[in-house]
Amino acid sequence: TVCSLACDVLGIKGFMALLDKFGKDIDPIYFCEVVKMCPVHDGGAARVDSVSVNPPSGPQGTTFDIEVLFTVMNQTSTGIVDVAI
Repeated sequence: TVCSLACDVLGIKGFMALLDKFGKDIDPIYFCEVVKMCPVHDGGAARVDSVSVNPPSGPQGTTFDIEVLFTVMNQTSTGIVDVAI
């Protein structure tokens, strides 16, 4: 996990100091950036090229396959692609 890796890199005292400063519910990506384990690249750029859902509709309980294709034009920082339904 990010926490285990941070503990290994920072040592237990450094890791505990970060937890004291930011709390135990810190976002793992933000935490990774704070301890300089994940690169930060400002100016990232991407575009969604297509979205498809199969089947296009269905009753409650239906399993849907969702496909999203995107193109990254400029490097982004570490992140998550989130799909909310």
